[in-house]
Amino acid sequence: MEKAYKIKVDMKNNNGLYTGFVQYDNKTNILYINLTEGIRILEIKDYEEIYCLMLRPDMKTLKLDCQVSEDNKQLKIVLTDGTLCQPGILQCEIKIINKDYVLTSGEFYLQVRKGIGTSGKDTFISNPFMISKDGYTPKVGIDFFTEADKQEMLEKIGKMSVARITEEDIAKMF
Repeated sequence: MEKAYKIKVDMKNNNGLYTGFVQYDNKTNILYINLTEGIRILEIKDYEEIYCLMLRPDMKTLKLDCQVSEDNKQLKIVLTDGTLCQPGILQCEIKIINKDYVLTSGEFYLQVRKGIGTSGKDTFISNPFMISKDGYTPKVGIDFFTEADKQEMLEKIGKMSVARITEEDIAKMF
């Protein structure tokens, strides 16, 4: 399984921000890049080396090899967990090197979101209806609750408070 991203990268201009990348995904995010000049797709030929440089949020630069398609019109780049190890914005560019020249594309950016449950400190709750002190419980489904369990839930519910979500709270998420 893979998540394929078809991206057009203009050789002269900045190319915008692409989203959907998740921290620590490994070898499942594939960039398929067409190099363009305006609206025209460029043919990739006469090169000795072609790669993608990525500047991570921690200011470390990565060099990823690009595979050129048989028709010389598309690059394939496989993103690894080392590429996606930090949430934030990756600054990227394509470099084409020949013995006579170096050609660098316009910048494009990849936004990496933090994966849920990747901190190593997360507690996974197996039964959302009855949370034990250690965060786990072997009980599954409401039919398995004893009277003592039901009483404990009622007591916990009585101590809970509910905060209203406003439109401002929702706007902050976007």
